[in-house]
Amino acid sequence: MNDYAQLLHEARISAKPIEQLTASGADLTRADAYQVQQKGIQLREAEGESIIGYKMGLTSEAKRKQMDLDSPLYGVLTDKMQIENEGTFSLNGKIHPKAEPEVAFMFNKDLDSTMSYDEIYKAIDWAAPAIEILDS
Repeated sequence: MNDYAQLLHEARISAKPIEQLTASGADLTRADAYQVQQKGIQLREAEGESIIGYKMGLTSEAKRKQMDLDSPLYGVLTDKMQIENEGTFSLNGKIHPKAEPEVAFMFNKDLDSTMSYDEIYKAIDWAAPAIEILDS
């Protein structure tokens, strides 16, 4: 998994596209993919980045069915990924950026899988529109 994380890390830094891991023969389970993600975040942290939050993906049941997944996915967000209000984002050094509308939530405590929907709702401090810029 370290090799995959390093390969992705170097592709991101150099802004050079690589073949999709599974297309190049990698047989990854969801657990494997999360391990690669964790190793990639460790590489970012070693370069001074800090974890500031998480991003949920494929939260729509229809989209999960289309992608043949049984549950949403999550990603880790670091401080280097954040652009403050009225900040600028440069397309320089990007491979194939896309923008998606999102909703950002700030919680007043950590969430866990034992919480009810009502407890999660009460833990929301605020919600705001956001834009995710992803770069494959």
